[in-house]
Amino acid sequence: MCFGFILSFSSVKLSLLFLTLFSSQARDLTVEPEKRKSTITSVASYILQAKGTLGFWTFVYVACEFLNLLFVLLNVYVTDLFLGAFSTYGLKVLAYMDQDSELRTDPLATVFPKMTKCIFHLFGPSGNVMRFDALCIMPLNILNEKIFVFLYFWYVLDRKSVV
Repeated sequence: MCFGFILSFSSVKLSLLFLTLFSSQARDLTVEPEKRKSTITSVASYILQAKGTLGFWTFVYVACEFLNLLFVLLNVYVTDLFLGAFSTYGLKVLAYMDQDSELRTDPLATVFPKMTKCIFHLFGPSGNVMRFDALCIMPLNILNEKIFVFLYFWYVLDRKSVV
């Protein structure tokens, strides 16, 4: 995204290069061979002429990739502060899936419990407040645990693509 933003302020030549490169004439094999060859030749000649002059764009691209990596690591750190154990969350889920179903403990339930104790205060027949203890099901936590498992693996894939 960072590179795309900076690219929007770049010269017209770079955008014309991409338009020429990804045009239907350059990709379509049914177009006349002369037109296709001239399109590819013009792009190749521009690249050869510009060789050694695109150091600034290389620096911008590397800086944007570094910022992407920094933001992914910052997201993992902040989510880890919020949830408590997000940095190892996906690994625990994978280990949980491999264990025997009778012996395993759900790592998702430690972060997102599905049931909890609820205390209800209701007025009784005599007008006094009565206290009832019950088990409450929290269906939103079932959805939240799936979302955060997806986010964990999304961050892992994003880190791998940046590095």
